[in-house]
Amino acid sequence: MFLAPIPHAFAYATGEEGITKLLAGKKGLIINTHGTPSAVYDEIGMTAGLKITSDVGVFDFTRIEPVDHLLFGSIGYLDKEGYKKIFTQINETIDRHFS
Repeated sequence: MFLAPIPHAFAYATGEEGITKLLAGKKGLIINTHGTPSAVYDEIGMTAGLKITSDVGVFDFTRIEPVDHLLFGSIGYLDKEGYKKIFTQINETIDRHFS
């Protein structure tokens, strides 16, 4: 789920020559959350599907370079420590790729 749409004329344009990808040189961090345990999503292929959809289907379409892709399951069912671990991982990933 995107916090904001990837709009035409900002992220891509269309013309006589087809699609022009306008976000070359930009980096993106993808974070997916879901209520299902991650192991279940891994087993049924949903994790791989989310990565293909986001990394290739959206980011490659606009030429954003996906620097990482974090997937977190069991959202809504974790204890306080579980959420702290998620935020720590997100902060460490941001620091690693964008600092």
